[in-house]
Amino acid sequence: MCETNVFSGMLKVWPGPCTLGSSDADLDSILKSTPKSKEDFVALSDAIITHIVKRHQDKPLYTTFVEHHVRALAAPLRDVDVRKAASGLTTLSNEKQREQREKLSGKKKPKSAGKPALGASKLNK
Repeated sequence: MCETNVFSGMLKVWPGPCTLGSSDADLDSILKSTPKSKEDFVALSDAIITHIVKRHQDKPLYTTFVEHHVRALAAPLRDVDVRKAASGLTTLSNEKQREQREKLSGKKKPKSAGKPALGASKLNK
């Protein structure tokens, strides 16, 4: 077992080894990072996902983790910012549903098979 002082100062006991499968340098860089720009925050997010989160993606309760994590991350945000993040998640959900439908139907619709543009009938005359 490994005892670590994390999560707002609470003592947490983790079963198993103390390492997360990453080098100490990787974890230190995450802990010591001070992002200031959008690119810095994206890089921090990518590092957290790569070195900590990815190893849990195949576990049955990963969805519960994501729901809790997203809620905890969004809690201090203003309502406008929460709506912006929720919109991004809705877009991702719609894309995944569309991919699933296309996969189940076994065919892809060409992009030009959408609704005809206004005035298209005049062009054909």
